[in-house]
Amino acid sequence: MRGRLCALWTAALWLAGPDLARAGGSGLNVVVVVNEASAQSVELGNYYCERRMVPPEQLFRIHWTGSAVEWTRSEFESVLLRPLATWVQARQLTNQIEYLVLSMDIPYRVVESNGTNGLVRNSTTSVLFYGWQPDTNAPGNLPRSCSLPPAVLHAYAGSEMPFRAVASGSAWSNWLVTMITASNLAQAKAVVDRGVAADESWPTQSVYLLKSTDSARNVRHWWFDDAIFEQRVLGRVSMVPTNANSPAGLGLQLGCQSGFYGFSLPANLFVPGAMADNLTSFGGWLFEDAAGMTRVPDFLAAGATASYGTVVEPCNWTEKFPGPRNYFYQARGFNIAECYYQSIAAPYQGVVVGEPLAAPFARRPRGDWIAPAPEATVSGPVLLEWHFQAADPARPIGRVDLFVDGRFHGTPWESRPAVGNRIRLQLAGHEVAFEVTEELGLGEVAQRLADVLNRPEQTNATGVVAEAIGDRLLLRSTVPGRPGAATPAHVETLSGTNAVLNLYARLAQPAFVDSTALGFRGFTLRRAPGPADWLQLIVTKSNGVPISIAVTNEAGTNTAGLAHQLVAAVNAHPQLLGPDGLSAGDLSADGDGTNVSFVLRARTPGWTAAALLQAELTASEALTVEPTGPQTLEENLEDLQPRNHLYLACGARELPLQYELDTTTLADGWHECVAVAYEGTHVATQGHVTRRIRVANTTRQAALRPLLGGSLTRVSLTLRWQVSAEPTGTLRVELFTTGGSWDVVTNAPPVEFEVPGPRLGPGLHPFYAVVTWPDGSRYRTETHWVRLVPDDASAAPLWVEVQGPPWQLRWPVVVGRTYAVWSTTELDQPFQLRAAWTVTNAPGTWVEPDPTAPARYYRVSELP
Repeated sequence: MRGRLCALWTAALWLAGPDLARAGGSGLNVVVVVNEASAQSVELGNYYCERRMVPPEQLFRIHWTGSAVEWTRSEFESVLLRPLATWVQARQLTNQIEYLVLSMDIPYRVVESNGTNGLVRNSTTSVLFYGWQPDTNAPGNLPRSCSLPPAVLHAYAGSEMPFRAVASGSAWSNWLVTMITASNLAQAKAVVDRGVAADESWPTQSVYLLKSTDSARNVRHWWFDDAIFEQRVLGRVSMVPTNANSPAGLGLQLGCQSGFYGFSLPANLFVPGAMADNLTSFGGWLFEDAAGMTRVPDFLAAGATASYGTVVEPCNWTEKFPGPRNYFYQARGFNIAECYYQSIAAPYQGVVVGEPLAAPFARRPRGDWIAPAPEATVSGPVLLEWHFQAADPARPIGRVDLFVDGRFHGTPWESRPAVGNRIRLQLAGHEVAFEVTEELGLGEVAQRLADVLNRPEQTNATGVVAEAIGDRLLLRSTVPGRPGAATPAHVETLSGTNAVLNLYARLAQPAFVDSTALGFRGFTLRRAPGPADWLQLIVTKSNGVPISIAVTNEAGTNTAGLAHQLVAAVNAHPQLLGPDGLSAGDLSADGDGTNVSFVLRARTPGWTAAALLQAELTASEALTVEPTGPQTLEENLEDLQPRNHLYLACGARELPLQYELDTTTLADGWHECVAVAYEGTHVATQGHVTRRIRVANTTRQAALRPLLGGSLTRVSLTLRWQVSAEPTGTLRVELFTTGGSWDVVTNAPPVEFEVPGPRLGPGLHPFYAVVTWPDGSRYRTETHWVRLVPDDASAAPLWVEVQGPPWQLRWPVVVGRTYAVWSTTELDQPFQLRAAWTVTNAPGTWVEPDPTAPARYYRVSELP
């Protein structure tokens, strides 16, 4: 691991587009990748598709019989990347898919030889996110994996933008990728369940930020104050800093960021939606022995919904790990995948494991499908009618998309800030006016408004500066000594010269919020001291009286030892122990102890306390000191200045909407339509309303019926289906199920298909057929849903329905299992076996063959 480093950011690595891209994420935007050589991978993928309502056609199969740990770059590209890219392009899903879920038993690490420079390792999730990233030379004698090439930084990090507005759609990369895996299938399914349970749960538990005693691994603590401040302004999640080495004793929690070699975790430590990780070298070793380091699987086993760890020695570049703003993004409503990739500037060596769509602080738009009626028969142009409502006034509806049979069909409505709308903002008694003068996206409005606020005439009047971050402004008060309460704020939006008001602004707080951070100043010493060399620190408090503290190298120690003496002397000085004093700490040194840094911190939080303290460090000629001269403890000035947030949104709070759907572009038959309403912010949470319709533009008819199979069927069976059609002739008949097209037959109906259950795996599967006549007309049959269950699954209680006379028994069955019917005329007499057979269709039925039989009691059982 390396020493403290500053964060580096970039803003132009990916081409940015207009910020009206779809975001928020749902199963409609996911491709699930399964390894068909692993029964667990297939079953988990099916389970995820069902729980997240991923269109079954968006399950993609690879075949990999090697290790679940590592594959070469060429293997990764030939087995996964190239086939997946071809598949996405062929199905025209490039602009619909934003998320990839890799379903266990798929290697998580990609390796390539770099000749004499050794092996380069990326994570599988990161290569799919933004392509292969090579190492470069690292500082000093560190391994090349400890480099931080500028190319590994990406513009989505910290952007608070819709992903597709920053990373344009591509079949080769630019996906938000997570892996769902565990030591067994049950634990992997539990990760999925926690993700689903997290949605809109609004947990009240705290997030813990751990500054451990491990100085090589606790380096993220430099960013704790900023994230805590952001959360305090937003006012949704409590983020608690602590000096603990482990989160284990902190109780039920929403998440944690730690940095320590290793610790154990109890079960059920985290609530659904929790993100938790540990900054250490091999936290991303999912299945290997990491010599006691706490890893991703440990957090998942403790109840986390997602985690992150590096798959190769990264050194402690903070850019390679999630920043603590991760939890601020989550509190805004972003889902887990969006949070992680926004909070990791350089994820190329790290694997993201967990359920990507979990969004505990989301609020879905609501809606009603008014017309046509459920399962209506329609033809020609049909008017679709909805009524949508915003989740709350701060989350208007910004866009509505229509999906037909799981595929993006069009955008019936979208909203952009209306030209002429105005924002009237009052800061510290001064009013600032802004008008939308041209067509802009929310992010562009935020930037233009920030530019206005940062004009000298405005900042001189308000004492406030603004930073545009996505669809919001971070406001900082720059007037020394002015508390947050003395900077009231108010905002309103007006329609202005436009008849429509669709631009909304809200402040997080009615007045600026004071910081709870401690002001600090870091000092650096270089070169080696000789005997009798010295250090002197002069601290001046608010009373103007200097306090001198000096140490001399009498023991012949190195620079680190001399600095340690000074730190101890500062912390023991009686005049510096009070609330107007300071402390010293965070001592770090290089290997030979000649380059040393330490930090002085105010003992009272806030800007005023930091500004009233001055410290000057001097040394004998053998040593160099940085910085020189008197210094206030305001190195972290932006974390000390009072803050507020201004959030922008665009759209309608109530949206009655009509859209004409041309059904002549669809096959006759059955279709599922989903209208998706998006929150009109960059969070863009989705709300869905669904309707099934039957299109009848011709007299063509087709039907699919099971010959062997039912709603519950043993997975070991080969299912048989028959398709009939009218009019008959030589037709093209295509059967679809999980994964898309299964088979195509050109023949005269009826046509039969066989589908081996083991190929599909346990789970819920759709079956439908599309029949095409020679003139190009088509018919899509009604969908049959079949749940394939393991052969050894325990039998469920049987509920038998009796109708008659003549008496007929009906009960739900698992097709492929054997059932027996028993009867007796008296309950005190033994039941007699009447019939036993292996069922081929559902439901199970049996008709009493003796119509003159006296009263009987019946029992149905499942036989081994």
